[in-house]
Amino acid sequence: GDKLTASLVCPVSSLGGHELITKEMDLFSPALDTAPPCEISFQVLDSKSLCAEKRVVYFVRHGESSWNAAQARANVHELARRTDHPLSRKGQRQARRLQQKIAEASRRGEPCAAELGRAGAVYTSPLCRAVQTAALALGPSAIEASGEFVLMPAARERQNLGGFDTMSSKKGSEVIHHAMKEFLEKHGADEHGNGHGIDALQRLRFDVTEAEEPWWCETNSEGSAQLKVRMQEFLYQLLYMPHQVAAVVGHSHFFRAVFKSFVSKEFAAAQPKVAKKMGTMKLQNCGVARVVLDPRCDINSGPIVDVQFPFGAEMDEDGASAIFHACCAQPGHTEEYGLTTDAWDAEVIVEDGLEGSSAASPGASPSHAAMSPKGSPSAPSSSSLSTTGDNLHGC
Repeated sequence: GDKLTASLVCPVSSLGGHELITKEMDLFSPALDTAPPCEISFQVLDSKSLCAEKRVVYFVRHGESSWNAAQARANVHELARRTDHPLSRKGQRQARRLQQKIAEASRRGEPCAAELGRAGAVYTSPLCRAVQTAALALGPSAIEASGEFVLMPAARERQNLGGFDTMSSKKGSEVIHHAMKEFLEKHGADEHGNGHGIDALQRLRFDVTEAEEPWWCETNSEGSAQLKVRMQEFLYQLLYMPHQVAAVVGHSHFFRAVFKSFVSKEFAAAQPKVAKKMGTMKLQNCGVARVVLDPRCDINSGPIVDVQFPFGAEMDEDGASAIFHACCAQPGHTEEYGLTTDAWDAEVIVEDGLEGSSAASPGASPSHAAMSPKGSPSAPSSSSLSTTGDNLHGC
């Protein structure tokens, strides 16, 4: 059979509870003596203590991304020219506005603001738009409360066929550097050398441990079974975290899938309209949902026992333009829009009132030339593209 490579033996009584523990393991093979240390990270959980208190988690959707903006304008060039899209200028304004709303609510003595200010951790999807939102919207309050920021791969958006905004190749600290780089490229620096958004990121300390290995979906799309396992992992992390209050910055469609799958029957019966909204609509950009989780509930019976929408948050209808559906849908639906790949060769680049050239030229910069998906390995190969009724993009 397989041979063990390393082991760890230590008395449980010597280990702290409800905290991340990292221990170096003993290597069995002399050939591994020159290898880097083999470490294991884990937590010791006291089920009696865990079941005593409910957890409050503030679900925060990221601000508008450049993908969202391009989707609204049917700008295929912007959709396809990059992966892991950052916040748009509007998205950054939304994130700062959320921070202002929280600060104003705190000054008025609103309970939700005070509670969020006590959050022991801010968990965030490692995708760029979520990291940037966490820094801009929650960074100032987290600094005051000395809360930690943690990259949480389980909170990433679902990967569907054609979803360039959910693809990444950044690991560990590269995730943070990428977010800073996108801030600079979007706005540059002021006369003092300070970048818009970079100051917020630089003042925060991120725990990147969980994102140091490939954390993204390595296939073209994430199946329902894979998504279910990840949603359960996501909830287990929140149910058994060492904090009574936390925030998680993530994505509308992943949040919706979590709400739809794990709301308790009691809440759905007591608040049927709210439960239906949560399962069919999506949080607006920088919208907030206050979610109460009960660790005493079985994961399959629904540990989400209460949901509120503070700071003026609202739910939006989920809609997308025809060209967006045609470009990014999964195959298998018969509804055709008749779009051909010839239409991908020239696009007008418009963002926040700025227009760019509509056609590529031999001397154009790759970041400004209108890109033909024919040169992309992920581009559709058929001349007409289909859509699906349950597309999970524009998140």
